[in-house]
Amino acid sequence: YVVMKITDDTTINIRMAKARLLNDPKSSSKSNAEGLLIKCGYNTENKLKCKNQQLNEILLMDMGDNCFEDFKEIDDIECLPYKGIILLENWKDRSSRPVTFDTKGVTKFPIVSISLKDSNKTSNRLQDGQFTNIIFNDFDSLLEQEKSDIYQIQCPKDDCTSMKYPAKKQKYIGCDGEVKYQAEVDMTCTSNGLPCPELESWKRKICKEKKSFEPCFDGDDVDCKVRTPFPPAQCIPAKQGEEEMPKSCTGEERFWEGSKAKYCWKETTKTVKYWSSECQKEVECANWGRWSTLIGTCTRSSSPEKFRFCRKSTNCVLMEIEKKHKDLTGGCTLDSSKNDDYPGAIDCKFS
Repeated sequence: YVVMKITDDTTINIRMAKARLLNDPKSSSKSNAEGLLIKCGYNTENKLKCKNQQLNEILLMDMGDNCFEDFKEIDDIECLPYKGIILLENWKDRSSRPVTFDTKGVTKFPIVSISLKDSNKTSNRLQDGQFTNIIFNDFDSLLEQEKSDIYQIQCPKDDCTSMKYPAKKQKYIGCDGEVKYQAEVDMTCTSNGLPCPELESWKRKICKEKKSFEPCFDGDDVDCKVRTPFPPAQCIPAKQGEEEMPKSCTGEERFWEGSKAKYCWKETTKTVKYWSSECQKEVECANWGRWSTLIGTCTRSSSPEKFRFCRKSTNCVLMEIEKKHKDLTGGCTLDSSKNDDYPGAIDCKFS
C-alpha cells in the first residue's frame, strides 16, 4: 500500500492506495520506505541525479510525463538517493502491465505503481513535503502505530491545552503524557478505484475488540459508532526557541503556578513535580511524555526551563519542570537547588 497524509488545519486526511511492487527490495529498505513526497514534474535533471547520501524523500512520477521518460534512460536506478519511488500509471487496463524498463536488480528501495483509477482520486491533492509511507503486508500495525508520523499534526500554537477530556478541535494531554489534538481523522483506501475491504475489516475488528487508544479516560469505551477507530492526532513538537509554557483553558486551573500549587522536590534529578488538585496528593505515574525544548534565555536574572506531563486518569495530571541556571563560565549548566528555588518543598516519594 501507498499511504499519503494530506493535513488540513484540523483534519488529518489519510489516503491509501493498493500498489504493485515492481522490484525485489531488501527487507530493511521495505521497513524504511517512508519520507516526504517530492514530485518529479519540474527540475527533472536535479531530481534524477545520483547521490551518495540517501534522502528522507519518496519520489513521485507520472508515467505519462517527460520525467518518467528520462528515468527509464538511467543505467543505474539504484544510485538515486530516495527511500522509495511511486509511479502513477497512465493506462486504463492494468492487466496489460506495460512496464518496459528493468527494475529487478534494484534492491536499495521499493519501486511501486498505482493504478490510474486510484491515482486520479489523489493526484490533484498531492503536494511536495507531504508525509508518505509504503507498507508491505502490515496493514493493521500501521493504523495502530500511535506515534507514527501519519498521525502528526501542526497544532495551533496559541490555543489552550486542556487537562481534562478534550472537546473537539482542542489540544490536550494524552494518556502517554504527550500533547495531542482532538482532530478528525479521515482515512480512505482504494484498490483499482474500489474501496479496500481490508480497511473496513480493520474498523470492524477495532469495534469488536472495543480497543481504546486513550484508556486512562473514563468513558472512553463508548459505542464504536461514536468513538473514532484511529489513534488521536499528535502535536508536532515545537522547535528549539519556539516552545512556550502551555496556556490553560477557560475554567481550568494552572496547577503548576500560584500560591495554591502542590509540588514536591526530586533530589535525584534536581527537578520539581506538580499535580492537579484532582490528584489530591503526589501519585505514582508511569507514562511520562517527552521533555519540551528549553524555554527562555539564561541570564543572571532568568533561568530557562523545560517541562513534561504525565496523565494518571481523566482529571489527574502531573507536570515535571527542570530549570537551569547560569554558571561562572557563562554557560547554562547549573541545576536547581531545593533551598534556593523551592524552599519548603516536600521530597517526592515516586520517581
